[in-house]
Amino acid sequence: MDMNAYALELMVDERLRQARHDAAAYALAARARRPPRPFRVSLGLLLIGLGRWLRRGRGARRRPPTRRAGLARVGELGRV
Repeated sequence: MDMNAYALELMVDERLRQARHDAAAYALAARARRPPRPFRVSLGLLLIGLGRWLRRGRGARRRPPTRRAGLARVGELGRV
């Protein structure tokens, strides 16, 4: 069966219109989506969460003063 050129043109026009509509909807959805986080940000947040998980239940610990910090305090008291 031979197709009429006019009917073929109408079918092609309808398919093109539908493809353009779908592309516009996809572009709109892509613009509305939040951009993904950079890998370094995700890795940093993962390491922070891991550190908190490892310290869980131990309470806050303070590091003892270093020798250099202790000597600086003694030196300051001697100058006064």
